[in-house]
Amino acid sequence: MSCDKCHKLATKETNKYYCNSCGIYPEKVTPRYRVRLQISDHTSTTSCTLFDEEAARLLNTSASKLLDTLDGKSEEAPKIIQQLCGKRLIFRFNLNDSNLTFGTQNYAVKRTFMPNDKLEMLYLENKAEEELMDDEVDTVLMKKQNMPDRKSKNNKVSPGELSCERVPVKEEPNDSNGTT
Repeated sequence: MSCDKCHKLATKETNKYYCNSCGIYPEKVTPRYRVRLQISDHTSTTSCTLFDEEAARLLNTSASKLLDTLDGKSEEAPKIIQQLCGKRLIFRFNLNDSNLTFGTQNYAVKRTFMPNDKLEMLYLENKAEEELMDDEVDTVLMKKQNMPDRKSKNNKVSPGELSCERVPVKEEPNDSNGTT
C-alpha cells in the first residue's frame, strides 16, 4: 500500500496506514506494485525493482485488480508474478546517484521490452552485410588510390602512413571585375 500524496510505502499500524516519507496518516492509500527481481545474463547477475506503472504494463493488470483476485489469501508472490521467472526480457534502467557513484546494484526499471527473435536476427544479418560492404568499399578505395591493403589477417587496420600527392588545379580566367 502506498500514500496517495507521495506514492511511497505506507505501513499498516493497527487500523490505519502511516507514511514515513510524509510523516502523516494519509486519508487514502492505494495498492501499487514494487516487485524486486534478480536478473542475469551471460555476463553477470544483479537486482532491480519494477514499480507500479511498469509492473502493471508488463503483467497486464493493476495491483488493485491483482489483490482483488487473491482475496487476501496469499502472502507469497502471486502466480502472475512468478511467471516472470525464466522469461527473457530487455530492461532499461533509471540510474540514480547511488548506482553511478557507489556502484549500488539495485536498479529501478524504467521500461521492459520483450525480445523479438526475428527482429534481432534481421538486425544481425543487416549488421553483417554492412560490415561486408564496408570491407569491400575499403578495398576498392585502396586499389583506386594505389594504396597497399593495410588490413592484417585479423581484419584490423595495421599502422602506417598515408601518402599524399599534389593534384594540379586548373585556374579559371578572370572576369571583367578581376575576380576568378
